[in-house]
Amino acid sequence: MLKLLLQVSGWLVARTPEVVLRLVAWLLGNAILVLMPRRRRLFFSNLDHAFPNRTRAWQDRIARESSCRVIETLLLSLASPFLSDRKLTRIARVDPRLQAAYADFMASPRPVVLATVHFAYWECETWLPLLLGYPLPGTGVIFRPLDNASADAWLKKTRERFG
Repeated sequence: MLKLLLQVSGWLVARTPEVVLRLVAWLLGNAILVLMPRRRRLFFSNLDHAFPNRTRAWQDRIARESSCRVIETLLLSLASPFLSDRKLTRIARVDPRLQAAYADFMASPRPVVLATVHFAYWECETWLPLLLGYPLPGTGVIFRPLDNASADAWLKKTRERFG
């Protein structure tokens, strides 16, 4: 059932106009701060600890933006399996520095450990072979599997789409 819910949601999100998705992300992101007091306290506690000299107005702006980005990430993760290669290359770009680093790596291959933040647009990393224009060498990814076996298998398949 979870797999079907993910697939239907993703298919719908992939076909929703971007302006609507931006509105949904803004509404739900702000709703998180209003309707989830524990999450709101966590946002502000983290911001207080990381940026003690910043004003409450600045912290509020950052908390709202971060909260909206959480929703954007969720929507992107749902939609990405249903986006065409053409659309993916239109919405994502590889920084020239990454292109250069990857070309350097390909010229002299060696083992590399790449660590990324847990909650960001990490779903896009699975698109690198498409965006770079050639396959990545043998790559392993460590992640926590979903509790639902069929949903986990589907998610794994979507992440392996480009190699």
